[in-house]
Amino acid sequence: MSKSTVKFNAVVATGTYQKDGETKYSTLKIGVVLENEKGHLDLKLDALPIANAKGEVWIKLFTPKVNDQE
Repeated sequence: MSKSTVKFNAVVATGTYQKDGETKYSTLKIGVVLENEKGHLDLKLDALPIANAKGEVWIKLFTPKVNDQE
């Protein structure tokens, strides 16, 4: 089996809240982007996001923290 590396966490915003007078976003990790030994990227979803009122789905990609590797 080939070795893959987690390159990004796939995250969606689930709501907003106020902190120190700033609007912050509540998020949920729904999957990861993996890079295989050939350099190809794959998106693995653990959950399916729900579209917003406009029918759009926005997934943000964040570099994982060291202890976040799969």
